[in-house]
Amino acid sequence: MGAGRFLVSDRYSVFDWGEMPDHLEGKGTALCLMGAYCFEQLEKQGVKTHYRGIVNNLGKTVTLPEGFSIFKRLAHGKVTQNDLGLDHQPQPSETVTNPIFDVSTKLEETDRYITWAKAKEISSITDQELDDIKTVLLKADTTITKVAANACLKNENGEIEIAFNDQHKLMLVDVLGTLDEFRFTFQGLHVSKELAHQFYNKTQWRTDVEHAKKDAEPKDVKNWKTLYNSQPTLLDCKLKTIISQMYMVAANEMTKKHLFDAPKLANSIDNYKGYIGEKA
Repeated sequence: MGAGRFLVSDRYSVFDWGEMPDHLEGKGTALCLMGAYCFEQLEKQGVKTHYRGIVNNLGKTVTLPEGFSIFKRLAHGKVTQNDLGLDHQPQPSETVTNPIFDVSTKLEETDRYITWAKAKEISSITDQELDDIKTVLLKADTTITKVAANACLKNENGEIEIAFNDQHKLMLVDVLGTLDEFRFTFQGLHVSKELAHQFYNKTQWRTDVEHAKKDAEPKDVKNWKTLYNSQPTLLDCKLKTIISQMYMVAANEMTKKHLFDAPKLANSIDNYKGYIGEKA
């Protein structure tokens, strides 16, 4: 199949927008190291991945956090509690006994959430392969939960990507276990780019994005960004620094290695609480 190289950067995206106007210092390197650590832990357990290593520039309890997209889809009837393997309607901040595995497309302008039955149909996988996928997902989620616990982080929900290799064997791909792919919390507070989500949630640009996505569907417009002449503002400078520090210190504490000169995660959380207090 050949070999590829992932080039990391400090760019980030929210709401499927693409590159935002700010960059978060240290973010790319932190994500690379967190992802590598998680892949290595899973490889030790016999889980196949696409991961080969990193090079430098020189040569079972899961919660349902408020804001989780599944609540919007439940409200609009696009998914049911039965689809999620639940015997009741879930509520925000509820703790569920077993992980909920949700599935979406990845080769479209916006991720489209579908049922497992639909996923099986369009990907032509067998019942056994579907069961194998869920087994790998559970092992990956359990491992990420343990890695997050190194930093006293709680694994709330996240994204895991799976592919078949050239022998038609399942393997984990892309990256996983990072602050971009997962929502982690520290004593109830988000430690991820969700902090940037919350900042932009209060802007007119966020409202325009939602209107554009909604208007694009019935009009069959592929690039919904063309429907509104609206651009995101820069992040508040102090908030940007706090988020950057969180990425770096989370990498330190999740891998149990001193990779960055950054304050303890608890200190970063205190800084964020102080920032919120100033803006209140």
